[in-house]
Amino acid sequence: SPNVRSIDNLVESASCLRVLDLSKTALGALPKSIGNLLHLRYLNLDETQVRDIPSSIGFLINLETLSLQNCQRLQRLPWTVRALLQLRCLSLTGTSLSHVPKGVGDLKNLNYLAGLIIGHDNGGPEGCDLNDLQTLSELRHLHIENLDRATSGASALANKPFLKDLHLCEQAPLIEEQQSEQEQENQDDQKETEEEEKEVLDVTNSQFSREESIKASEKIWNELTPPQNIEKLVIKKYRGGKFPNW
Repeated sequence: SPNVRSIDNLVESASCLRVLDLSKTALGALPKSIGNLLHLRYLNLDETQVRDIPSSIGFLINLETLSLQNCQRLQRLPWTVRALLQLRCLSLTGTSLSHVPKGVGDLKNLNYLAGLIIGHDNGGPEGCDLNDLQTLSELRHLHIENLDRATSGASALANKPFLKDLHLCEQAPLIEEQQSEQEQENQDDQKETEEEEKEVLDVTNSQFSREESIKASEKIWNELTPPQNIEKLVIKKYRGGKFPNW
């Protein structure tokens, strides 16, 4: 299987590479030397085992396609991707990324953007928001994930005259582990009463939280108005009680 040293050797011996397709290999990491392939225009790492992308990728100033689809172990994308100003295609679907770094809006030549994660898993400020999309007027295909984590950018889909394919997906709802109640004998009346009150309170809080989540979801979606030139629309994991006004 390919390793860091073998890729290092490849970079050294073929520094004029324009296309590098390592998809569906057992590649586990990219060497820092990948940034030396200054002529590279196409880099495909789909379905590999890479966990991290070196920051030196920002030196690939001629790169037009970066595909990381189904890299299930990929957990981090360096902020230097914002330096790839010639990038036309960025595919991130099927990864384990916690967030996409802010600055995607600098990639104004993008026409294909898939797997854009909104926000950050831990609520941190590093992740993209919908505002990052406002300058991407060349987009033809856009796939947004975790839309419910958006905090701003209601007009993010405005000025998208070429957008034809739009996928909108919310974050999967948290699965609450249900523990089966075990009946206990010889409980006094006081304990039984406390347990009953706690159950009622838990149900009430759960219903309130669910209602608030639905309202927040509906608000985001109502503010997000896709352009009329859309030809394909995919909506997944929408938690709202009714579809958006548009």
